[in-house]
Amino acid sequence: MKVLAVAHENDLSGANKSLLGIINNLSKLVNFTVLVNQKNGELTDQLNKMGIKVIYYPYTWWYAHSRNNKFKKLGRVLIEGTNYYVHKQVSKKFINIIRKEQFDLVYTNTSTVDIGINIAGRLSIPHVWHIREFGQEDFGFQNLQNKKKYIDTFNKTNSVIAISQAIKNKYKQFIDPKKIKVVYNGFETNKLYVPLRQHDLKKLKIIVTGQVTAAKRTDHAIKACKKLIDRGIDLELHVAGNIDNAYLNSKVPYAKDYKWCIFHGQVNDIKSLREKMDLELICSQNEAFGRVTIEAMLAGLPVVGANTGGTKELITNGQNGFLYEFGDLEDLAHKILLLKNNPKLYKKIISSAQKFAQQFTIEKVSLNVYQEFEKQLKLSKKEE
Repeated sequence: MKVLAVAHENDLSGANKSLLGIINNLSKLVNFTVLVNQKNGELTDQLNKMGIKVIYYPYTWWYAHSRNNKFKKLGRVLIEGTNYYVHKQVSKKFINIIRKEQFDLVYTNTSTVDIGINIAGRLSIPHVWHIREFGQEDFGFQNLQNKKKYIDTFNKTNSVIAISQAIKNKYKQFIDPKKIKVVYNGFETNKLYVPLRQHDLKKLKIIVTGQVTAAKRTDHAIKACKKLIDRGIDLELHVAGNIDNAYLNSKVPYAKDYKWCIFHGQVNDIKSLREKMDLELICSQNEAFGRVTIEAMLAGLPVVGANTGGTKELITNGQNGFLYEFGDLEDLAHKILLLKNNPKLYKKIISSAQKFAQQFTIEKVSLNVYQEFEKQLKLSKKEE
């Protein structure tokens, strides 16, 4: 089986890490080639090490990135919209190059690019779309085409793999639900697993990971911790991720002055940082799945997460973590205190969470993806 996998950028984002894991696990069953839109990057470096063929073409996203300022938002739409329409029509020359490769199927690794479905249509081969994000709800992406065009394009795909039931619930509103299969994300769990250790909860060390943006609602974590600090609770909040300063300054203007709030910026070795922490917060308005939730569980940290999106599919309240009402800072602070003040409950939740998280293996995901490839190839042969 020969598959063209389409990436959305040439870095090691969560989506691309998942792609690398799938390629590695299916290397004996599938001959992958990866299409990238930048000539150089961390993804290409890893693929070269793995001996995977890479093809370059200058396609762009069919979404514009989010900006808080309305003028910057408009600027983004104009610039990225222009780039998208310039590269939207895939050249006949490039299609002929792809045709010579004799691919059996096109697999698009994210909903942010549509070149994969366009190539599959031109070659008359099946297309599988792995949707890993809500778009507007989690990242604030702005459509560069009208809604009808998006719906029509998504409906051309043969199959959708959704990374959570929450994602399926969104897309089944305009894609035939029979086309959508839920496959939760997978991880190299043995590499993320950290043996259980003793935690001194007298000074609570809390971590929140991911970009500091409106979508992640990092300000909720900071404000809830400030409430606890004001009540005399000894804690540190560690923020790991790139910072949208305009957002942070608008929501928590004095955050960088708080001695108990430590901003680490982008952290390459998040596992080592987590090993020094006691608890992790997930405050996102909508997590498509919740990669950081599973990573935290495997690292032996209890998670307090907002009862939204994919997070509520991963956390069973009071058993393998705690859910709080999104936006309710008192509820968030209360759940943090429940863990701090109940060592037995704290240990029980850590143990349950680790056992739960160990089921999310990259091997299981890869098998499901391969089975979907096989299914679509069989269906396409029947139609011939």
